[in-house]
Amino acid sequence: MEATQSLETFNAAISFLRTVPAVSWLEPDNRTVLGFTSTYGNISQPGIPSVQTSIYHGNAEQDEYFSRDFYSLAQAIYDHNSTTGLNLQQLYGAGFGYTAIRSSIQELNFSLAASYTDQQFLAQNGNQNLVGATFTVGYSYKFPNSIVFNEDSYVTPQFNNSRAWLAYLSGGLTIPVIDSFALSLQAIDN
Repeated sequence: MEATQSLETFNAAISFLRTVPAVSWLEPDNRTVLGFTSTYGNISQPGIPSVQTSIYHGNAEQDEYFSRDFYSLAQAIYDHNSTTGLNLQQLYGAGFGYTAIRSSIQELNFSLAASYTDQQFLAQNGNQNLVGATFTVGYSYKFPNSIVFNEDSYVTPQFNNSRAWLAYLSGGLTIPVIDSFALSLQAIDN
Protein backbone atom coordinates (compact mmCIF):
# COMPACT_ATOMS: atom_id res chain seq x y z
CA MET A 1 0.00 0.00 0.00
CA GLU A 2 1.27 3.46 -0.91
CA ALA A 3 0.01 6.63 0.69
CA THR A 4 1.99 9.44 -0.90
CA GLN A 5 2.29 11.29 -4.18
CA SER A 6 5.29 10.89 -6.40
CA LEU A 7 6.45 13.93 -8.36
CA GLU A 8 9.18 14.09 -10.98
CA THR A 9 10.16 17.27 -12.80
CA PHE A 10 12.88 17.79 -15.38
CA ASN A 11 13.86 21.23 -16.68
CA ALA A 12 16.32 22.23 -19.38
CA ALA A 13 17.23 25.54 -21.00
CA ILE A 14 19.81 26.85 -23.41
CA SER A 15 20.30 30.28 -24.93
CA PHE A 16 22.69 31.82 -27.40
CA LEU A 17 23.44 35.46 -28.17
CA ARG A 18 25.78 36.52 -30.96
CA THR A 19 26.51 40.17 -31.63
CA VAL A 20 28.63 41.59 -34.45
CA PRO A 21 30.94 43.20 -33.57
CA ALA A 22 31.45 41.48 -30.23
CA VAL A 23 32.73 44.58 -28.38
CA SER A 24 30.29 47.16 -26.98
CA TRP A 25 32.33 50.26 -27.88
CA LEU A 26 31.87 49.72 -31.66
CA GLU A 27 28.64 50.47 -33.51
CA PRO A 28 26.47 47.29 -33.59
CA ASP A 29 25.85 45.68 -36.97
CA ASN A 30 23.64 42.66 -36.22
CA ARG A 31 22.55 40.36 -33.41
CA THR A 32 21.25 36.78 -33.39
CA VAL A 33 19.27 35.42 -30.43
CA LEU A 34 18.32 31.73 -29.98
CA GLY A 35 16.65 30.19 -26.94
CA PHE A 36 14.94 27.00 -25.82
CA THR A 37 13.30 26.00 -22.52
CA SER A 38 11.68 22.68 -21.64
CA THR A 39 9.78 21.34 -18.66
CA TYR A 40 8.50 17.80 -18.18
CA GLY A 41 6.65 16.63 -15.10
CA ASN A 42 4.83 13.53 -13.86
CA ILE A 43 2.62 13.33 -10.77
CA SER A 44 1.42 9.91 -9.66
CA GLN A 45 -0.63 8.72 -6.71
CA PRO A 46 -1.94 5.23 -5.94
CA GLY A 47 -5.44 4.69 -7.32
CA ILE A 48 -5.45 7.89 -9.43
CA PRO A 49 -4.30 8.23 -13.06
CA SER A 50 -0.91 9.93 -13.48
CA VAL A 51 -0.78 13.53 -14.68
CA GLN A 52 1.98 14.42 -17.14
CA THR A 53 3.11 17.91 -18.12
CA SER A 54 5.15 18.77 -21.19
CA ILE A 55 5.96 22.42 -21.96
CA TYR A 56 8.43 23.66 -24.58
CA HIS A 57 9.33 27.20 -25.69
CA GLY A 58 11.75 28.08 -28.47
CA ASN A 59 12.59 31.43 -29.99
CA ALA A 60 14.85 32.88 -32.66
CA GLU A 61 15.45 36.50 -33.62
CA GLN A 62 17.72 38.24 -36.12
CA ASP A 63 18.35 41.96 -35.65
CA GLU A 64 19.98 44.25 -38.22
CA TYR A 65 21.05 47.64 -36.85
CA PHE A 66 20.73 50.77 -39.00
CA SER A 67 21.99 53.07 -36.21
CA ARG A 68 23.51 52.55 -32.76
CA ASP A 69 20.12 52.13 -31.07
CA PHE A 70 17.53 51.33 -33.79
CA TYR A 71 17.21 48.02 -35.59
CA SER A 72 14.90 45.94 -37.76
CA LEU A 73 14.07 42.40 -36.72
CA ALA A 74 12.63 39.09 -37.84
CA GLN A 75 11.48 36.60 -35.22
CA ALA A 76 10.03 33.13 -34.79
CA ILE A 77 8.56 31.73 -31.57
CA TYR A 78 7.41 28.14 -31.01
CA ASP A 79 5.41 26.83 -28.04
CA HIS A 80 3.95 23.50 -26.92
CA ASN A 81 1.95 23.01 -23.71
CA SER A 82 0.27 19.67 -23.04
CA THR A 83 -1.63 20.98 -19.99
CA THR A 84 -3.59 23.48 -22.12
CA GLY A 85 -3.95 21.11 -25.07
CA LEU A 86 -1.67 23.25 -27.26
CA ASN A 87 0.05 20.90 -29.67
CA LEU A 88 2.07 23.57 -31.51
CA GLN A 89 1.96 27.34 -31.68
CA GLN A 90 4.05 29.07 -34.34
CA LEU A 91 4.52 32.84 -34.28
CA TYR A 92 6.35 34.71 -37.05
CA GLY A 93 6.94 38.44 -37.00
CA ALA A 94 8.90 41.35 -38.42
CA GLY A 95 9.29 44.85 -37.10
CA PHE A 96 11.55 47.37 -35.40
CA GLY A 97 13.40 47.64 -32.11
CA TYR A 98 15.08 50.23 -29.94
CA THR A 99 17.93 49.82 -27.45
CA ALA A 100 17.04 52.29 -24.69
CA ILE A 101 20.00 51.48 -22.40
CA ARG A 102 23.35 50.08 -23.48
CA SER A 103 26.30 50.01 -21.10
CA SER A 104 28.93 47.56 -19.93
CA ILE A 105 26.66 46.34 -17.10
CA GLN A 106 23.11 46.60 -18.46
CA GLU A 107 21.03 46.61 -21.63
CA LEU A 108 17.33 47.34 -22.19
CA ASN A 109 15.60 46.62 -25.52
CA PHE A 110 12.05 47.28 -26.72
CA SER A 111 10.57 46.01 -29.97
CA LEU A 112 7.30 46.06 -31.89
CA ALA A 113 6.55 43.60 -34.67
CA ALA A 114 3.59 42.68 -36.84
CA SER A 115 2.97 38.97 -36.31
CA TYR A 116 1.14 35.92 -37.62
CA THR A 117 0.32 33.06 -35.24
CA ASP A 118 -0.79 29.53 -36.15
CA GLN A 119 -2.20 27.63 -33.16
CA GLN A 120 -2.80 23.88 -33.41
CA PHE A 121 -4.57 22.22 -30.49
CA LEU A 122 -5.15 18.54 -29.73
CA ALA A 123 -8.88 19.31 -30.12
CA GLN A 124 -8.79 20.57 -33.71
CA ASN A 125 -11.92 22.70 -33.36
CA GLY A 126 -9.77 25.12 -31.31
CA ASN A 127 -7.17 25.69 -34.07
CA GLN A 128 -6.67 29.35 -34.98
CA ASN A 129 -4.83 31.59 -37.43
CA LEU A 130 -4.20 34.94 -35.78
CA VAL A 131 -2.89 38.29 -36.96
CA GLY A 132 -1.58 40.74 -34.38
CA ALA A 133 1.35 42.65 -32.98
CA THR A 134 4.13 41.52 -30.65
CA PHE A 135 5.51 43.89 -28.00
CA THR A 136 8.80 42.66 -26.54
CA VAL A 137 10.98 43.82 -23.63
CA GLY A 138 14.42 42.38 -22.90
CA TYR A 139 16.64 43.43 -20.00
CA SER A 140 20.06 42.21 -18.85
CA TYR A 141 22.10 43.33 -15.83
CA LYS A 142 25.62 42.17 -14.87
CA PHE A 143 26.31 42.07 -11.13
CA PRO A 144 29.80 41.78 -9.59
CA ASN A 145 31.43 38.32 -9.78
CA SER A 146 29.92 37.74 -13.28
CA ILE A 147 26.39 37.08 -11.95
CA VAL A 148 23.86 38.01 -14.65
CA PHE A 149 20.13 38.78 -14.39
CA ASN A 150 18.07 38.37 -17.58
CA GLU A 151 14.43 39.24 -18.21
CA ASP A 152 12.55 38.52 -21.44
CA SER A 153 8.87 39.14 -21.99
CA TYR A 154 6.36 39.62 -24.76
CA VAL A 155 2.66 40.24 -25.13
CA THR A 156 0.81 39.64 -28.40
CA PRO A 157 -2.67 41.13 -28.77
CA GLN A 158 -4.51 39.68 -31.78
CA PHE A 159 -6.44 41.91 -34.19
CA ASN A 160 -8.80 39.24 -35.55
CA ASN A 161 -9.64 37.67 -32.13
CA SER A 162 -9.19 39.94 -29.11
CA ARG A 163 -9.73 37.02 -26.68
CA ALA A 164 -6.70 35.10 -28.05
CA TRP A 165 -3.86 37.26 -26.70
CA LEU A 166 -0.56 35.66 -25.74
CA ALA A 167 1.97 36.55 -23.04
CA TYR A 168 5.35 35.20 -21.92
CA LEU A 169 7.61 36.28 -19.03
CA SER A 170 10.97 34.83 -18.11
CA GLY A 171 13.37 36.12 -15.46
CA GLY A 172 16.42 34.55 -13.91
CA LEU A 173 19.94 34.64 -12.55
CA THR A 174 23.02 32.96 -13.97
CA ILE A 175 25.73 32.36 -11.35
CA PRO A 176 29.20 31.14 -12.43
CA VAL A 177 30.34 27.97 -10.64
CA ILE A 178 33.52 26.59 -12.25
CA ASP A 179 35.21 27.70 -15.49
CA SER A 180 32.50 27.63 -18.20
CA PHE A 181 29.79 26.10 -15.99
CA ALA A 182 27.11 28.14 -14.26
CA LEU A 183 24.03 27.66 -12.09
CA SER A 184 20.86 29.13 -13.57
CA LEU A 185 17.76 29.99 -11.53
CA GLN A 186 14.79 30.97 -13.67
CA ALA A 187 11.07 31.62 -13.37
CA ILE A 188 8.83 31.38 -16.44
CA ASP A 189 5.15 32.19 -16.93
CA ASN A 190 3.50 31.57 -20.28
